[in-house]
Amino acid sequence: MKTEDSRYQEKKDCICQEDLKSNDGVLVYHPVWVKKKDGDYLKFQCASMMRMYMSDENGNEFEKNKVDCISSEKLELKLNKDFVYYIPTTDENDTPPSESSRQIFFDRLKKQKDRFYQLSLSDQRQITNINDFYYESD
Repeated sequence: MKTEDSRYQEKKDCICQEDLKSNDGVLVYHPVWVKKKDGDYLKFQCASMMRMYMSDENGNEFEKNKVDCISSEKLELKLNKDFVYYIPTTDENDTPPSESSRQIFFDRLKKQKDRFYQLSLSDQRQITNINDFYYESD
C-alpha cells in the first residue's frame, strides 16, 4: 500500500525560497508544530499545485488541483501569536476564527500529518493566516 509521502517521491523538487519573500501565500505540506523559547513555529515542506480547468461529459466546467512538486528541503516559519486558522465548514454562516481555532489547528497537525495548507505571511515573514488546501489525489 502506498503512503501519502511515497506518492510524491516521483514528483519534481520545489524550490520555494522566492515564495517565502512574497505576500501571495505559501502552499505547505506536512507541517509540524515546533515550540521554541521565542514562540511557536511551523516546520514544513513547501509545495506547488497545478490548477487545471476541465469539462465533464455534460460540458460542465470544473477546476482541479494536482500536486506539481514538493520540496525536499524543510523550511521553518514563526507563527504570529494571533494567527488565524480558518476552520473548514459547510455552513455558509461561518463562525469567526477564535483562540479555539488555533487549538483545533494544532490538534489536526498531530493527527493528520499528510495535509496541505495555504499560509499567508506578514511583512515580517510570520504566519498570520492558515487555510486547509484541498486537491484531488491521483
